[in-house]
Amino acid sequence: DKEASSSPIDELDKESRELRTTLLGLPSGELSSVEIINQATDTLVTLLNRYSDINGTAGINHCGDVIANSCELGDQNNKFPLNEEIVTSLVKSYLTSATGALRAKALMEAFVLPLVLEMNPVGTTTAHAKQQKPASRSLTSLIVSLARDRPIECVDAILVPSMVTQLTNAIEDWEPSRFQCELISRVLRAGRDSLSSQAIAHFLEKLLPTDVDARGLKWTDNTMPLLTTCLNRRPPLSG
Repeated sequence: DKEASSSPIDELDKESRELRTTLLGLPSGELSSVEIINQATDTLVTLLNRYSDINGTAGINHCGDVIANSCELGDQNNKFPLNEEIVTSLVKSYLTSATGALRAKALMEAFVLPLVLEMNPVGTTTAHAKQQKPASRSLTSLIVSLARDRPIECVDAILVPSMVTQLTNAIEDWEPSRFQCELISRVLRAGRDSLSSQAIAHFLEKLLPTDVDARGLKWTDNTMPLLTTCLNRRPPLSG
């Protein structure tokens, strides 16, 4: 019996792939309509709750992998199907003050980080990412709000992975793009909503690791001003 042989995760994966296919088939204008944003958000929140009931935090990451199609290694269609409006709506609906740090970090890694990684033409394989453009106002305000409300999780899930490649097989000339650096500089300079001093110190420790085997920030014309912005905030750096 085919139904008996499919696990709950298989069922969820099937529903996630169907959502991905539906969203990729919509014109960009329709994707930004209130109706589609609300429908996609409700579906994603339900999927995330069901995945995490089965697999906890790993379920959230897995849901993100299926939605992004990163599970299908042989498939070149790895375009991220969610736009900034849907991701912003999802974050507002799913993240509450009661959400634990691990789940918050997993949500940001799975659904916010891909939008920042798409800003780097070297770091992505999708054809549409070849044209660099600055972060939109909506993406900037989303990350600023996450930096304010969830500073350490934001550093670990979004800021560090967008500045230091996490791929062991990354190409030699990988580096953060100019617009990625400008986005993070904006987050650091967002006045009262900017990252806390402790979070900036944590960020710097990840960018400039003392462990010789750890991958650190590549020094370029784009990353130097970012480091200067960090240091100007005078974070409490450890020995």
